[in-house]
Amino acid sequence: MKRLSDMFKSPSLSLFSAMLLSAVANPMQTASAAPLAQTTMCASIVTISTPAPTPIEKKISILHSKLQITTAQEPLWHPVAEIMRNNASAIYAIKQIHSTKTDSMNAVDNLRSYGELVDVHADGIKKLMPAFETLYNSMSAAQKRNADLIFRNQEYRTARQG
Repeated sequence: MKRLSDMFKSPSLSLFSAMLLSAVANPMQTASAAPLAQTTMCASIVTISTPAPTPIEKKISILHSKLQITTAQEPLWHPVAEIMRNNASAIYAIKQIHSTKTDSMNAVDNLRSYGELVDVHADGIKKLMPAFETLYNSMSAAQKRNADLIFRNQEYRTARQG
């Protein structure tokens, strides 16, 4: 069985957190860098590098692909993906709080912290259910069978590779 402190060591960054981290890590990419980019653009092709997808973005992308979301279903998929992002952010925040207090926590504090994490996770599932149910109800019979297998096998939780 995993130790509680181990459960808090691999947080998923939200898209916002990744962008914020990128901005902090690259302070030269500010408004003052714009004139340089404009002059460079005239002289050569500017390449824009995008950060690697965060674990939650990768999970969302894999689930989107595995569920075979159609163009017509995209408007129903977007709320599901956004709730997944928000849930990941909430869990990340609770894990961050826990990680800053781990060394000073006693057994009761540790259990309380774990209970808070479980509550945040349960609240996230409750928020996800209506949006996912709406999406699921729009699926073809084949998509539903596929979704049932994905969730039954919990592939959506452990998917790391496409």
